[in-house]
Amino acid sequence: MRQAGYDYVVVGGGAAGCVLAARLVAAGAGRVLLVEAGGPDNHPLIGIPGANVVTGSLPSLNWNYRTQPVSALNGRELYWAQGRVLGGSGAINGMMYVRGQPGDFDHWRDGGATGWGYDDVLPAFRRSETNQRGASDLHGGSGPIRVSRGQSTAPVCDLFLAASAEMGHHQSDDLNAPTPEGFGHVDMNVHRGRRSSTASAYLHPVAANPALTVRTRTMVTRLVLRNGRAEGIVCVTDGRAEEIRVTGEVILCGGSVNSPEILLASGIGPAGDLRALGIDVVADLPGVGQNLQNHPFFKLMFRSSAPVTGYSHVRPLGALRAGLSYVLAKRGPLARGLFPTAGMFRVEEGDHGMIQVCLAPALVIRRKPGIFGILPQEHGFTLLVNQGIPRSTGRVRLVRDAGTLRAVIEPDCFDDPRDVTTLARGITHLRAMMRKSPLAGIVAGELAPDGGAHAGGDLIDDIRANAATHYHPVGTCRMGTDDLSVVGPDLRLRGIEGVRIADASVMPRIVNGNTFAATVMVAERAAEFITGRAPAGPLA
Repeated sequence: MRQAGYDYVVVGGGAAGCVLAARLVAAGAGRVLLVEAGGPDNHPLIGIPGANVVTGSLPSLNWNYRTQPVSALNGRELYWAQGRVLGGSGAINGMMYVRGQPGDFDHWRDGGATGWGYDDVLPAFRRSETNQRGASDLHGGSGPIRVSRGQSTAPVCDLFLAASAEMGHHQSDDLNAPTPEGFGHVDMNVHRGRRSSTASAYLHPVAANPALTVRTRTMVTRLVLRNGRAEGIVCVTDGRAEEIRVTGEVILCGGSVNSPEILLASGIGPAGDLRALGIDVVADLPGVGQNLQNHPFFKLMFRSSAPVTGYSHVRPLGALRAGLSYVLAKRGPLARGLFPTAGMFRVEEGDHGMIQVCLAPALVIRRKPGIFGILPQEHGFTLLVNQGIPRSTGRVRLVRDAGTLRAVIEPDCFDDPRDVTTLARGITHLRAMMRKSPLAGIVAGELAPDGGAHAGGDLIDDIRANAATHYHPVGTCRMGTDDLSVVGPDLRLRGIEGVRIADASVMPRIVNGNTFAATVMVAERAAEFITGRAPAGPLA
Protein backbone atom coordinates (compact mmCIF):
# COMPACT_ATOMS: atom_id res chain seq x y z
CA MET A 1 0.00 0.00 0.00
CA ARG A 2 1.53 3.34 -1.03
CA GLN A 3 0.90 6.43 1.05
CA ALA A 4 1.14 10.15 0.24
CA GLY A 5 4.63 11.59 0.24
CA TYR A 6 6.61 13.85 2.54
CA ASP A 7 9.48 16.23 1.99
CA TYR A 8 11.54 14.51 4.70
CA VAL A 9 11.19 11.18 6.46
CA VAL A 10 13.14 10.80 9.70
CA VAL A 11 13.54 7.14 10.63
CA GLY A 12 13.87 6.68 14.37
CA GLY A 13 12.44 8.97 17.05
CA GLY A 14 15.33 8.59 19.47
CA ALA A 15 17.78 11.12 20.83
CA ALA A 16 18.78 12.25 17.32
CA GLY A 17 15.51 11.81 15.46
CA CYS A 18 13.48 14.04 17.77
CA VAL A 19 16.08 16.81 17.38
CA LEU A 20 16.16 16.58 13.60
CA ALA A 21 12.40 16.37 13.05
CA ALA A 22 11.78 19.34 15.34
CA ARG A 23 14.50 21.48 13.77
CA LEU A 24 13.27 20.78 10.22
CA VAL A 25 9.68 21.63 11.12
CA ALA A 26 10.66 24.79 13.01
CA ALA A 27 12.76 25.91 10.03
CA GLY A 28 9.81 25.53 7.64
CA ALA A 29 11.63 22.87 5.63
CA GLY A 30 8.40 21.19 4.51
CA ARG A 31 6.31 18.18 5.45
CA VAL A 32 8.18 15.95 7.91
CA LEU A 33 7.32 12.40 8.94
CA LEU A 34 8.97 10.97 12.07
CA VAL A 35 8.71 7.18 12.33
CA GLU A 36 9.46 5.42 15.64
CA ALA A 37 9.32 1.68 16.31
CA GLY A 38 8.54 2.21 19.98
CA GLY A 39 5.67 3.98 21.62
CA PRO A 40 5.12 7.56 22.85
CA ASP A 41 7.04 8.85 25.85
CA ASN A 42 4.01 8.99 28.12
CA HIS A 43 5.04 6.43 30.73
CA PRO A 44 4.71 8.23 34.08
CA LEU A 45 8.17 7.22 35.28
CA ILE A 46 10.12 8.52 32.26
CA GLY A 47 10.20 12.10 33.50
CA ILE A 48 11.29 11.22 37.07
CA PRO A 49 15.12 11.28 37.12
CA GLY A 50 15.48 9.02 40.15
CA ALA A 51 13.31 6.35 38.52
CA ASN A 52 15.65 5.70 35.60
CA VAL A 53 16.89 2.45 37.11
CA VAL A 54 13.30 1.22 36.74
CA THR A 55 12.42 2.75 33.35
CA GLY A 56 15.62 1.43 31.84
CA SER A 57 14.60 -2.13 32.64
CA LEU A 58 11.04 -2.02 31.27
CA PRO A 59 10.63 -4.18 28.11
CA SER A 60 8.10 -1.72 26.69
CA LEU A 61 10.75 1.03 26.61
CA ASN A 62 13.92 -0.90 25.78
CA TRP A 63 14.92 -3.18 22.93
CA ASN A 64 16.80 -5.32 25.49
CA TYR A 65 19.12 -6.73 22.85
CA ARG A 66 21.46 -9.63 23.54
CA THR A 67 24.77 -9.78 21.73
CA GLN A 68 26.43 -12.77 20.15
CA PRO A 69 28.78 -14.64 22.52
CA VAL A 70 31.98 -12.68 23.16
CA SER A 71 35.04 -14.91 23.15
CA ALA A 72 37.18 -12.57 25.27
CA LEU A 73 34.41 -12.50 27.91
CA ASN A 74 34.31 -16.26 28.42
CA GLY A 75 31.78 -16.70 25.64
CA ARG A 76 29.14 -14.65 27.45
CA GLU A 77 26.28 -12.88 25.71
CA LEU A 78 25.97 -9.25 26.82
CA TYR A 79 22.87 -7.28 27.59
CA TRP A 80 22.76 -4.37 25.12
CA ALA A 81 20.40 -1.55 26.14
CA GLN A 82 18.73 0.64 23.51
CA GLY A 83 15.70 2.88 24.01
CA ARG A 84 12.49 1.85 22.24
CA VAL A 85 10.37 4.94 22.81
CA LEU A 86 10.17 8.53 21.61
CA GLY A 87 13.36 10.09 22.94
CA GLY A 88 15.21 6.78 22.56
CA SER A 89 17.88 5.90 25.08
CA GLY A 90 17.77 9.53 26.19
CA ALA A 91 14.32 8.80 27.66
CA ILE A 92 15.54 5.97 29.90
CA ASN A 93 19.27 6.53 30.52
CA GLY A 94 21.12 8.01 33.50
CA MET A 95 20.99 11.62 32.20
CA MET A 96 24.74 12.21 32.55
CA TYR A 97 25.44 15.18 30.29
CA VAL A 98 29.10 14.70 29.36
CA ARG A 99 30.05 15.86 25.88
CA GLY A 100 33.39 14.15 25.39
CA GLN A 101 36.85 15.65 25.19
CA PRO A 102 38.03 18.24 22.63
CA GLY A 103 40.60 15.77 21.36
CA ASP A 104 37.85 13.28 20.53
CA PHE A 105 36.37 15.58 17.90
CA ASP A 106 39.74 16.71 16.60
CA HIS A 107 40.47 13.03 16.05
CA TRP A 108 37.31 12.78 13.93
CA ARG A 109 38.44 15.78 11.87
CA ASP A 110 41.99 14.52 11.41
CA GLY A 111 40.74 11.09 10.34
CA GLY A 112 38.72 12.46 7.40
CA ALA A 113 35.57 13.93 8.98
CA THR A 114 36.43 17.41 7.77
CA GLY A 115 34.60 20.15 9.65
CA TRP A 116 33.98 18.04 12.78
CA GLY A 117 36.81 19.27 15.03
CA TYR A 118 36.09 20.63 18.48
CA ASP A 119 35.91 24.24 17.32
CA ASP A 120 33.46 23.17 14.60
CA VAL A 121 31.08 21.24 16.86
CA LEU A 122 31.12 23.55 19.89
CA PRO A 123 28.50 25.94 18.42
CA ALA A 124 26.09 23.01 18.00
CA PHE A 125 26.65 21.91 21.58
CA ARG A 126 25.97 25.45 22.74
CA ARG A 127 22.77 25.99 20.76
CA SER A 128 21.36 22.65 21.91
CA GLU A 129 21.40 23.55 25.61
CA THR A 130 20.19 25.97 28.24
CA ASN A 131 22.84 25.52 30.88
CA GLN A 132 22.20 26.48 34.47
CA ARG A 133 25.52 28.34 34.37
CA GLY A 134 24.17 30.72 31.74
CA ALA A 135 25.42 31.53 28.25
CA SER A 136 29.18 31.66 27.72
CA ASP A 137 31.83 30.74 25.17
CA LEU A 138 31.45 27.15 26.40
CA HIS A 139 27.76 26.83 27.25
CA GLY A 140 24.43 27.78 25.76
CA GLY A 141 21.75 29.83 27.45
CA SER A 142 18.70 29.40 25.18
CA GLY A 143 18.74 25.87 23.73
CA PRO A 144 16.08 23.17 24.13
CA ILE A 145 17.95 20.74 26.41
CA ARG A 146 17.98 21.97 30.01
CA VAL A 147 21.25 21.17 31.77
CA SER A 148 21.58 21.42 35.55
CA ARG A 149 24.88 21.69 37.37
CA GLY A 150 25.86 18.54 39.17
CA GLN A 151 25.50 18.33 42.90
CA SER A 152 26.14 15.87 45.68
CA THR A 153 23.16 13.62 46.48
CA ALA A 154 24.69 11.88 49.52
CA PRO A 155 27.72 12.54 51.75
CA VAL A 156 29.63 9.71 50.10
CA CYS A 157 29.80 11.81 46.89
CA ASP A 158 31.89 14.49 48.56
CA LEU A 159 33.99 11.90 50.39
CA PHE A 160 34.74 10.32 47.01
CA LEU A 161 35.88 13.66 45.59
CA ALA A 162 38.05 14.30 48.65
CA ALA A 163 39.70 10.91 48.15
CA SER A 164 40.31 11.68 44.47
CA ALA A 165 42.01 14.95 45.50
CA GLU A 166 44.13 12.95 47.95
CA MET A 167 45.23 10.86 44.96
CA GLY A 168 46.28 14.04 43.16
CA HIS A 169 43.38 14.35 40.73
CA HIS A 170 42.24 17.74 39.49
CA GLN A 171 38.91 18.90 40.95
CA SER A 172 36.47 20.41 38.44
CA ASP A 173 33.13 22.16 38.81
CA ASP A 174 32.46 21.57 35.10
CA LEU A 175 33.29 18.19 33.59
CA ASN A 176 32.44 19.61 30.14
CA ALA A 177 35.27 22.14 30.36
CA PRO A 178 37.93 21.54 27.68
CA THR A 179 40.29 19.68 30.02
CA PRO A 180 40.65 15.94 29.54
CA GLU A 181 41.06 14.94 33.20
CA GLY A 182 39.26 15.81 36.42
CA PHE A 183 36.77 14.75 39.10
CA GLY A 184 33.55 16.49 40.07
CA HIS A 185 29.78 16.41 40.18
CA VAL A 186 28.23 15.64 36.78
CA ASP A 187 25.94 17.93 34.80
CA MET A 188 22.55 16.34 34.17
CA ASN A 189 19.97 16.96 31.47
CA VAL A 190 17.43 17.58 34.22
CA HIS A 191 15.30 20.68 34.79
CA ARG A 192 13.23 21.41 37.86
CA GLY A 193 13.24 17.79 38.84
CA ARG A 194 12.23 16.43 35.41
CA ARG A 195 14.21 14.61 32.74
CA SER A 196 14.99 16.82 29.75
CA SER A 197 14.95 14.34 26.85
CA THR A 198 14.93 15.28 23.19
CA ALA A 199 11.29 14.19 23.03
CA SER A 200 10.24 16.57 25.79
CA ALA A 201 12.67 19.37 24.87
CA TYR A 202 12.53 19.31 21.06
CA LEU A 203 9.56 17.30 19.81
CA HIS A 204 6.79 18.29 22.22
CA PRO A 205 7.08 22.05 21.51
CA VAL A 206 6.40 21.46 17.78
CA ALA A 207 3.85 18.65 18.19
CA ALA A 208 0.95 20.86 17.05
CA ASN A 209 2.71 22.04 13.89
CA PRO A 210 0.68 20.75 10.90
CA ALA A 211 3.90 20.13 8.96
CA LEU A 212 4.85 17.35 11.41
CA THR A 213 3.48 13.81 11.43
CA VAL A 214 4.65 11.36 14.10
CA ARG A 215 4.08 7.63 13.67
CA THR A 216 4.88 5.43 16.68
CA ARG A 217 4.93 1.64 16.93
CA THR A 218 5.91 1.56 13.26
CA MET A 219 8.92 -0.43 12.11
CA VAL A 220 10.87 0.63 9.02
CA THR A 221 12.11 -2.47 7.23
CA ARG A 222 13.94 -1.03 4.21
CA LEU A 223 14.44 1.92 1.90
CA VAL A 224 12.70 2.19 -1.46
CA LEU A 225 15.53 2.70 -3.95
CA ARG A 226 15.19 3.41 -7.65
CA ASN A 227 17.91 4.51 -10.06
CA GLY A 228 20.39 5.22 -7.31
CA ARG A 229 18.03 7.36 -5.25
CA ALA A 230 15.84 6.83 -2.18
CA GLU A 231 12.22 7.42 -3.07
CA GLY A 232 10.72 6.33 0.22
CA ILE A 233 10.56 3.71 2.94
CA VAL A 234 8.71 0.48 3.60
CA CYS A 235 7.31 0.24 7.10
CA VAL A 236 5.06 -2.06 9.10
CA THR A 237 2.35 -1.00 11.55
CA ASP A 238 0.21 -3.62 13.31
CA GLY A 239 1.39 -6.21 10.81
CA ARG A 240 0.40 -4.09 7.80
CA ALA A 241 3.14 -3.10 5.36
CA GLU A 242 3.05 0.16 3.47
CA GLU A 243 5.30 2.24 1.26
CA ILE A 244 5.72 5.92 2.05
CA ARG A 245 7.17 8.25 -0.56
CA VAL A 246 9.63 11.06 0.06
CA THR A 247 10.41 13.93 -2.31
CA GLY A 248 13.41 15.25 -0.39
CA GLU A 249 15.50 13.02 1.87
CA VAL A 250 15.26 10.00 4.12
CA ILE A 251 17.33 10.60 7.27
CA LEU A 252 18.22 7.49 9.27
CA CYS A 253 18.33 8.12 13.02
CA GLY A 254 17.88 4.55 14.20
CA GLY A 255 21.16 4.30 16.08
CA SER A 256 24.15 2.03 15.73
CA VAL A 257 22.10 -1.17 15.51
CA ASN A 258 19.01 -0.20 13.55
CA SER A 259 20.49 2.23 11.01
CA PRO A 260 22.94 -0.31 9.55
CA GLU A 261 20.23 -2.98 9.76
CA ILE A 262 17.99 -0.92 7.47
CA LEU A 263 20.83 -0.23 5.04
CA LEU A 264 21.80 -3.89 4.84
CA ALA A 265 18.20 -5.00 4.31
CA SER A 266 18.00 -2.44 1.49
CA GLY A 267 21.01 -3.90 -0.34
CA ILE A 268 23.55 -1.36 0.90
CA GLY A 269 26.62 -2.85 2.57
CA PRO A 270 29.40 -5.40 2.04
CA ALA A 271 28.55 -7.02 -1.29
CA GLY A 272 29.73 -10.50 -0.35
CA ASP A 273 27.67 -10.58 2.84
CA LEU A 274 24.58 -9.35 1.03
CA ARG A 275 24.85 -11.89 -1.76
CA ALA A 276 25.31 -14.70 0.77
CA LEU A 277 21.94 -13.70 2.25
CA GLY A 278 20.25 -13.53 -1.15
CA ILE A 279 19.96 -9.73 -1.05
CA ASP A 280 20.45 -7.82 -4.31
CA VAL A 281 23.41 -5.46 -4.01
CA VAL A 282 22.41 -1.85 -4.64
CA ALA A 283 25.59 -0.25 -3.30
CA ASP A 284 28.75 -2.05 -2.21
CA LEU A 285 29.68 -0.19 0.98
CA PRO A 286 31.93 -2.52 2.99
CA GLY A 287 31.91 -0.24 6.05
CA VAL A 288 28.19 -0.64 6.81
CA GLY A 289 27.85 -2.36 10.17
CA GLN A 290 31.59 -2.33 10.85
CA ASN A 291 33.49 -0.23 13.43
CA LEU A 292 31.04 -0.96 16.28
CA GLN A 293 32.24 0.51 19.57
CA ASN A 294 30.87 0.77 23.09
CA HIS A 295 32.27 1.49 26.55
CA PRO A 296 33.08 -1.72 28.44
CA PHE A 297 32.74 -1.27 32.17
CA PHE A 298 33.44 -3.13 35.39
CA LYS A 299 31.35 -2.60 38.49
CA LEU A 300 32.96 -2.10 41.91
CA MET A 301 30.71 -2.13 44.97
CA PHE A 302 31.69 -1.25 48.53
CA ARG A 303 29.82 -1.64 51.79
CA SER A 304 29.75 1.41 54.02
CA SER A 305 30.02 1.39 57.80
CA ALA A 306 28.45 4.85 58.03
CA PRO A 307 24.99 6.13 56.95
CA VAL A 308 26.38 8.29 54.14
CA THR A 309 24.79 6.61 51.12
CA GLY A 310 21.48 6.48 49.30
CA TYR A 311 20.24 3.55 51.38
CA SER A 312 18.85 6.15 53.76
CA HIS A 313 16.30 7.08 51.07
CA VAL A 314 14.84 3.58 50.62
CA ARG A 315 14.25 2.81 54.28
CA PRO A 316 10.62 3.47 55.25
CA LEU A 317 10.99 6.94 56.74
CA GLY A 318 13.56 8.03 54.17
CA ALA A 319 11.43 6.75 51.30
CA LEU A 320 8.43 8.65 52.62
CA ARG A 321 10.48 11.85 52.84
CA ALA A 322 11.89 11.32 49.33
CA GLY A 323 8.46 10.71 47.86
CA LEU A 324 6.86 13.71 49.55
CA SER A 325 9.78 15.95 48.61
CA TYR A 326 9.38 15.01 44.96
CA VAL A 327 5.59 15.19 44.81
CA LEU A 328 5.41 18.53 46.62
CA ALA A 329 8.46 20.35 45.28
CA LYS A 330 10.24 18.18 42.65
CA ARG A 331 13.21 17.99 45.01
CA GLY A 332 15.20 15.31 46.77
CA PRO A 333 16.84 12.12 45.49
CA LEU A 334 14.07 11.39 42.97
CA ALA A 335 14.76 14.75 41.30
CA ARG A 336 18.32 13.76 40.39
CA GLY A 337 20.02 11.00 38.45
CA LEU A 338 21.63 7.84 39.78
CA PHE A 339 25.24 8.81 38.97
CA PRO A 340 25.82 12.36 40.26
CA THR A 341 29.62 12.24 40.56
CA ALA A 342 32.32 11.14 38.15
CA GLY A 343 35.92 11.46 37.12
CA MET A 344 38.23 11.16 34.14
CA PHE A 345 41.82 10.04 34.65
CA ARG A 346 44.65 8.56 32.64
CA VAL A 347 46.36 5.24 33.45
CA GLU A 348 48.72 5.21 30.46
CA GLU A 349 49.86 7.56 27.72
CA GLY A 350 47.65 8.23 24.73
CA ASP A 351 43.91 8.52 24.14
CA HIS A 352 43.27 4.85 24.88
CA GLY A 353 44.63 5.24 28.40
CA MET A 354 41.69 7.31 29.65
CA ILE A 355 39.30 5.92 32.25
CA GLN A 356 35.90 7.28 33.27
CA VAL A 357 34.50 6.40 36.68
CA CYS A 358 30.86 7.06 37.66
CA LEU A 359 29.72 6.97 41.29
CA ALA A 360 26.26 5.81 42.37
CA PRO A 361 25.80 6.58 46.07
CA ALA A 362 24.04 3.24 46.59
CA LEU A 363 24.61 -0.45 45.94
CA VAL A 364 23.34 -1.13 42.41
CA ILE A 365 22.68 -4.85 42.32
CA ARG A 366 19.66 -6.91 41.35
CA ARG A 367 18.92 -9.31 44.19
CA LYS A 368 15.49 -10.49 42.97
CA PRO A 369 13.09 -9.88 40.04
CA GLY A 370 10.70 -6.97 39.86
CA ILE A 371 10.85 -3.22 40.38
CA PHE A 372 11.96 -3.50 44.00
CA GLY A 373 14.56 -6.17 43.38
CA ILE A 374 17.26 -3.63 42.55
CA LEU A 375 16.80 -1.42 45.62
CA PRO A 376 19.75 -1.51 48.04
CA GLN A 377 19.48 -3.61 51.20
CA GLU A 378 22.31 -1.95 53.14
CA HIS A 379 24.57 1.11 53.08
CA GLY A 380 27.14 1.09 50.29
CA PHE A 381 28.10 2.64 46.96
CA THR A 382 28.90 1.59 43.41
CA LEU A 383 31.58 2.62 40.92
CA LEU A 384 31.23 1.96 37.20
CA VAL A 385 34.73 1.92 35.73
CA ASN A 386 34.71 2.53 31.96
CA GLN A 387 37.50 2.33 29.45
CA GLY A 388 37.11 5.70 27.72
CA ILE A 389 38.26 4.83 24.20
CA PRO A 390 38.66 1.09 23.60
CA ARG A 391 40.80 -0.16 20.74
CA SER A 392 38.56 -3.14 19.98
CA THR A 393 35.72 -2.86 17.48
CA GLY A 394 32.90 -5.17 16.51
CA ARG A 395 30.15 -5.15 13.96
CA VAL A 396 26.42 -5.41 13.29
CA ARG A 397 25.42 -7.84 10.55
CA LEU A 398 22.32 -9.53 9.20
CA VAL A 399 21.43 -13.20 9.48
CA ARG A 400 18.51 -15.08 8.00
CA ASP A 401 16.53 -16.75 10.77
CA ALA A 402 13.61 -18.95 9.72
CA GLY A 403 13.39 -16.96 6.50
CA THR A 404 13.40 -13.59 8.25
CA LEU A 405 16.30 -11.15 8.25
CA ARG A 406 17.42 -9.82 11.62
CA ALA A 407 20.44 -7.98 12.96
CA VAL A 408 22.98 -9.58 15.27
CA ILE A 409 25.44 -7.66 17.41
CA GLU A 410 29.06 -8.83 17.60
CA PRO A 411 30.76 -6.40 20.01
CA ASP A 412 34.16 -8.17 20.17
CA CYS A 413 34.98 -6.46 23.48
CA PHE A 414 38.65 -6.91 24.46
CA ASP A 415 39.45 -8.39 21.06
CA ASP A 416 42.56 -6.23 21.44
CA PRO A 417 44.10 -7.62 24.68
CA ARG A 418 45.49 -4.19 25.59
CA ASP A 419 41.95 -3.03 26.41
CA VAL A 420 41.45 -5.42 29.32
CA THR A 421 44.85 -4.42 30.69
CA THR A 422 43.95 -0.73 30.51
CA LEU A 423 40.67 -1.30 32.33
CA ALA A 424 42.44 -3.37 34.98
CA ARG A 425 44.83 -0.50 35.65
CA GLY A 426 41.89 1.84 36.18
CA ILE A 427 40.24 -0.60 38.60
CA THR A 428 43.49 -1.01 40.55
CA HIS A 429 43.85 2.76 40.83
CA LEU A 430 40.32 3.16 42.20
CA ARG A 431 40.75 0.37 44.71
CA ALA A 432 43.80 2.24 45.98
CA MET A 433 41.67 5.38 46.22
CA MET A 434 39.28 3.56 48.55
CA ARG A 435 42.15 3.32 51.04
CA LYS A 436 42.66 7.08 51.20
CA SER A 437 41.66 8.75 54.45
CA PRO A 438 38.37 10.39 53.34
CA LEU A 439 36.94 6.97 52.36
CA ALA A 440 39.01 4.52 54.39
CA GLY A 441 37.00 5.27 57.49
CA ILE A 442 33.68 4.26 55.93
CA VAL A 443 34.57 1.48 53.45
CA ALA A 444 33.68 -1.78 55.19
CA GLY A 445 34.65 -4.14 52.39
CA GLU A 446 34.20 -4.80 48.71
CA LEU A 447 31.43 -6.84 47.16
CA ALA A 448 32.08 -8.96 44.11
CA PRO A 449 30.00 -8.18 41.02
CA ASP A 450 27.63 -11.03 41.86
CA GLY A 451 26.96 -9.66 45.33
CA GLY A 452 29.01 -12.25 47.21
CA ALA A 453 32.20 -11.72 49.17
CA HIS A 454 35.06 -10.67 46.90
CA ALA A 455 37.25 -13.69 46.29
CA GLY A 456 40.41 -11.71 45.61
CA GLY A 457 41.12 -13.70 42.47
CA ASP A 458 42.90 -12.60 39.32
CA LEU A 459 41.60 -9.20 38.21
CA ILE A 460 41.80 -9.97 34.49
CA ASP A 461 39.75 -13.10 35.08
CA ASP A 462 37.22 -11.05 37.08
CA ILE A 463 36.88 -8.58 34.22
CA ARG A 464 36.37 -11.32 31.64
CA ALA A 465 33.71 -12.91 33.85
CA ASN A 466 31.80 -9.75 34.77
CA ALA A 467 32.43 -6.79 32.44
CA ALA A 468 29.38 -5.28 30.74
CA THR A 469 28.56 -2.38 28.38
CA HIS A 470 26.63 0.91 28.44
CA TYR A 471 23.96 2.70 26.37
CA HIS A 472 26.83 3.99 24.20
CA PRO A 473 27.08 2.05 20.90
CA VAL A 474 28.55 4.11 18.06
CA GLY A 475 30.38 3.87 14.78
CA THR A 476 28.58 1.41 12.47
CA CYS A 477 27.93 3.98 9.70
CA ARG A 478 30.97 6.11 10.27
CA MET A 479 31.67 9.32 8.43
CA GLY A 480 34.84 10.06 6.53
CA THR A 481 36.30 10.06 3.07
CA ASP A 482 38.03 6.67 2.81
CA ASP A 483 36.64 3.48 1.27
CA LEU A 484 35.28 2.18 4.59
CA SER A 485 33.35 5.33 5.41
CA VAL A 486 29.57 5.09 5.00
CA VAL A 487 28.68 8.78 4.96
CA GLY A 488 30.66 11.86 4.03
CA PRO A 489 31.27 14.77 6.40
CA ASP A 490 27.92 16.21 5.25
CA LEU A 491 26.29 12.96 6.50
CA ARG A 492 25.12 11.99 2.98
CA LEU A 493 25.16 8.27 2.28
CA ARG A 494 27.87 7.37 -0.21
CA GLY A 495 26.65 6.09 -3.56
CA ILE A 496 22.93 6.71 -3.01
CA GLU A 497 21.14 10.03 -3.36
CA GLY A 498 18.49 11.27 -0.99
CA VAL A 499 19.75 9.55 2.18
CA ARG A 500 21.59 10.89 5.19
CA ILE A 501 22.42 9.33 8.51
CA ALA A 502 22.38 11.48 11.63
CA ASP A 503 22.86 9.49 14.82
CA ALA A 504 25.62 7.94 16.94
CA SER A 505 26.41 5.44 14.18
CA VAL A 506 28.25 8.14 12.19
CA MET A 507 30.81 8.77 14.93
CA PRO A 508 34.19 7.56 13.64
CA ARG A 509 35.42 6.88 17.17
CA ILE A 510 33.59 6.79 20.48
CA VAL A 511 33.92 9.87 22.67
CA ASN A 512 35.57 9.68 26.08
CA GLY A 513 32.34 10.32 27.94
CA ASN A 514 28.63 9.63 27.67
CA THR A 515 27.22 9.74 24.15
CA PHE A 516 23.84 11.49 24.58
CA ALA A 517 25.14 15.06 24.27
CA ALA A 518 27.32 14.20 21.27
CA THR A 519 24.37 12.50 19.54
CA VAL A 520 22.24 15.62 19.99
CA MET A 521 25.11 17.65 18.53
CA VAL A 522 25.26 15.39 15.44
CA ALA A 523 21.53 15.90 14.84
CA GLU A 524 21.85 19.66 15.29
CA ARG A 525 24.55 19.75 12.63
CA ALA A 526 22.49 17.55 10.31
CA ALA A 527 19.64 20.06 10.50
CA GLU A 528 22.12 22.81 9.64
CA PHE A 529 23.41 20.88 6.61
CA ILE A 530 19.90 20.14 5.32
CA THR A 531 18.44 23.62 5.75
CA GLY A 532 21.62 25.48 4.83
CA ARG A 533 21.69 27.52 8.03
CA ALA A 534 22.30 27.06 11.75
CA PRO A 535 19.00 26.62 13.64
CA ALA A 536 17.94 29.72 15.54
CA GLY A 537 14.94 31.00 17.46
CA PRO A 538 12.28 29.13 19.41
CA LEU A 539 11.06 25.72 18.29
CA ALA A 540 7.36 26.41 18.71
